[in-house]
Amino acid sequence: MKDCGDLPAEFSKGNFTPLLTWLREKIHRHGKTYSASELVKRITGSSLSPEPLLKHLRAKAAEVYEV
Repeated sequence: MKDCGDLPAEFSKGNFTPLLTWLREKIHRHGKTYSASELVKRITGSSLSPEPLLKHLRAKAAEVYEV
């Protein structure tokens, strides 16, 4: 979410406002207008996919278990 700024830095200061603002603008205000898959495609430009989660989990497993 490049349009949110440096979220990790904001979170470390206890500031969640940039994320909440983004969620309200991009997600929450659409309510029941779009299905989850439609909303993901509108925001990311791609269909729902397990690949980003799998990539994250593989990286974490490699870090923790040194595999």
